[in-house]
Amino acid sequence: MLSSIGLYGVVSYIVKQRTREIGIRLAIGAQPRQILRLTMRRGFVVSVIGSLLGIGLAYPFVSGLGGNMFYVGDESAVLPCAIAIAVLLLVVLLASYFPARRATRLDPLIALRCE
Repeated sequence: MLSSIGLYGVVSYIVKQRTREIGIRLAIGAQPRQILRLTMRRGFVVSVIGSLLGIGLAYPFVSGLGGNMFYVGDESAVLPCAIAIAVLLLVVLLASYFPARRATRLDPLIALRCE
């Protein structure tokens, strides 16, 4: 829960910082759904890469600890880890969606003056 709150805050802050860029894209003629798709795709790709790197780096440590600790390195731990990753990816999508949707509803001139 704590990591979800922190992740939501960081991602929504990063998307909110891009309000000026979104305003420029709207002024040039981009459709709001294109901007939403772009923003959500960027956040999702970065979080998937981070998740894959985290799994890849954690696996050797967990398998090494398997002989020394109970329930570590056990195959039954795969499902909770997969659920946690899925929840965090959903949080990233929501954290990308809401600020981007708010920015696309602004007038491009107001978005350009934002800062």
